[in-house]
Formats: sequence, C-alpha cells, structure tokens
Amino acid sequence: MKAIIVGIDSLLGGALGEAIGAAGNVVHGTSRRPGSAKGVQHLDLADPLAGEATLPDADIAFFCAAMARLQTAAPPRPSHIRSMCRRLRRSHGAS
Repeated sequence: MKAIIVGIDSLLGGALGEAIGAAGNVVHGTSRRPGSAKGVQHLDLADPLAGEATLPDADIAFFCAAMARLQTAAPPRPSHIRSMCRRLRRSHGAS
C-alpha cells in the first residue's frame, strides 16, 4: 500500500507514518513547514495554490494537518482543501 499523510510532522501524522511504514508500506508525507524533514513535501493548505500541488500516487490519503496557533495562523480556506480532495479522488478514478 502507498499512503500519503498530509501533516506528517504532527503528533498524530508522525505516529501514523511510523506505524504504516513499520507494516511494510510506502509512506509519503507533507508539511506546511518547508524543509521540516528529509523527503517531506512542502504543502501549505492556507496557500491558494495548494490545490494545484502535484502529490505522489497513493492508495490512501490521511489528513492529519492542524493549526497549532489559532491566534497567528491564517486558516486554510475550505475551497483549498476541497480542491485537493477532488484531485486525489480523480487520480484514483473515484467521483
């Protein structure tokens, strides 16, 4: 299985990635923090172009992204997240 974890550098995303990888699966991760870890793709859901990001092929996607500092964070617009979900579904033939 190939999985993508949006927010792999979060507490939940990191634990999920470790568990999925330990089971012998391929794990791709994203983070809003550029250069957060080797092999992690930068993806900021608050960026209007986030829905255009090229993501690795995956069998399943997990959204573990969160906002830690609501006072200073620019919240992602629901349209950005919906756009990304549509792209993931289209890449796997789902409607």
